[in-house]
Amino acid sequence: MKRSLVLLTLGMCLNMAVCVRAAITGQWDFNNSNLVATIGTDLAYMGDTESATVFTTATIGGQTAIVMGFPACSQSQGYIMTHGIAPNGGGSYVNQYTLIMDVMFPAASAGKWRGLWQTQTASQ
Repeated sequence: MKRSLVLLTLGMCLNMAVCVRAAITGQWDFNNSNLVATIGTDLAYMGDTESATVFTTATIGGQTAIVMGFPACSQSQGYIMTHGIAPNGGGSYVNQYTLIMDVMFPAASAGKWRGLWQTQTASQ
């Protein structure tokens, strides 16, 4: 958690003459082995993703943490994040935000393509 806040603050300082702390609108820690939000709205499963999602423990930096394991998803699978941010930047969509993720990949996935963030909801 401290690392995330430091990165957010650093990012804000680099982009602005005066450091301003942005409001956190969503945070998901998986401490209860589910998609319940620590701050904001709970995540939701898309399609049948729930059946392939696992919560387990891992040792990270010498401390035990609950982590979420997820599959390679199809277009009808994934997780829905309702962030609650109003449109900004002069348009009708959210186009100014910071997303911080702690992601751990198994060694077996080295050198493979890994898409984590999909903002386009329409098929192409």
